Amino acid sequence: MQASLHSLQYFFSNWQEIRSPVEKHSFTENLAQFFQQFDACHRQETKATPAPPPAQKSIDTQKLADFFTALEKPLQASRHSAIAFDPLRLMKLGRDEVRVVSLLSWLLNPHGSHGYGPALQQGLLAHIQQHIPAFPLAAGKRCQVRTEINLNGESGNRADIEMDADHFYLVIEAKIDALEQPRQVERYCEQAQKRARQHGTPWAVVYLTPHGGKPSHEDDSLVCLSWYQLSRILQESMKNHQNLRKNDLLAIQGNADFFVKTYLNHIRSL
Repeated sequence: MQASLHSLQYFFSNWQEIRSPVEKHSFTENLAQFFQQFDACHRQETKATPAPPPAQKSIDTQKLADFFTALEKPLQASRHSAIAFDPLRLMKLGRDEVRVVSLLSWLLNPHGSHGYGPALQQGLLAHIQQHIPAFPLAAGKRCQVRTEINLNGESGNRADIEMDADHFYLVIEAKIDALEQPRQVERYCEQAQKRARQHGTPWAVVYLTPHGGKPSHEDDSLVCLSWYQLSRILQESMKNHQNLRKNDLLAIQGNADFFVKTYLNHIRSL
């Protein structure tokens, strides 16, 4: 009983000391003091507990020699194989805008010899529809894809790619290193709208650049794309089409698939 009474007195004494206004500190002061004491305790514990010595590691020289010996033949074989074959590099395609656009028009042509039919074109149309809801997802029976077209007969209005289809009229202006000419995109929008009115179809102008930036002209029927974005769009369309033709024995696509994939990888870095 005496011990319990002594403990109770000790508790109230300490509690009174804590409540004393003389010893009361602000939260900031208490927090700073806490971190100071914590750091001191940490330093003391670190000194008292020395770090364990690093584990000794040994190298098995025989196993290392065997590894390099086994690696020698695959390395020699890779130097003489076609694993790194890149036809576009041999063609020196690089950043040649005319040649890059020419191959793009081939891919977007539903009648092209790539074997994908309208699949790649429809991938681009689906992206356009996200920005222009009234734009169709298919060209129809007639779809003429041409490059370097004078939209109104003047050399100053030469568009890179023109798609004149039953269900839409589309112009693609592609840039790699060249800059936009004065009122260039504005003129293309005017001509595209004029041509589309003649057939009563929706129209759009795609402005394709390395970074997907906007031109000086703005229009609701203008869609801006980067080469990287276009590559991703077409690669997804390519993948979906390949999944659909898995069981088609007539789909002999080896060379075409390789070339299309190589081209799409190429334009990703433009």
